[in-house]
Amino acid sequence: SIDGQFQAGFDASWELDIFGGRKRRVEAAAYGVGAAEEDLRDTMLTLIGDIASNYVSARSFRARIDLARRTANSMRETEALTRARFRAGATSASDMANAAGQASSTEANIPTLEVSFAEAVHRLGVLTGQPPGALAEMLRNGAPIPQPTRPIPTGVPADILLTRPDVRGAERELARYTALIGEAEAAQFGLRLPAAVP
Repeated sequence: SIDGQFQAGFDASWELDIFGGRKRRVEAAAYGVGAAEEDLRDTMLTLIGDIASNYVSARSFRARIDLARRTANSMRETEALTRARFRAGATSASDMANAAGQASSTEANIPTLEVSFAEAVHRLGVLTGQPPGALAEMLRNGAPIPQPTRPIPTGVPADILLTRPDVRGAERELARYTALIGEAEAAQFGLRLPAAVP
């Protein structure tokens, strides 16, 4: 009936909150939303940090590969000169073997560096939601390793801690649980009251 519907709506809208239990529940929910937002910020910060770290690693491995190749070419030239001097009798066989060994050793490091570069590019692709090989060609060219443009902030360690999303999220979780305790206490006091006389 219409009277029953009106009465149900009236009860839901005008229920008294004498001890603040509902207010504490709303407060707890607000703190819960704040904690979830800080968790999201923490996740985003971690993701951005991982992307930056893998990008710098990829650029670093690319630079090391290029340096190793240039060094190996230079050592092969040194080996050729040492071989020519050996034929002329100006150096010993051990000098010639040493030059060849150094060139081979440098060349042997290049595949390991290339695997490390490929791993960093693969992780970077996964972190950015692209197919693993999508970024390989773009990162294959030599570009400088990025340097921070702003100084790292300094200050009181406690103040720096408060800028961390995980710390702020934990603080909001603590506030949420404190509010839930307040709601439970209000409910406990509400149960002890005698029923209202109609």
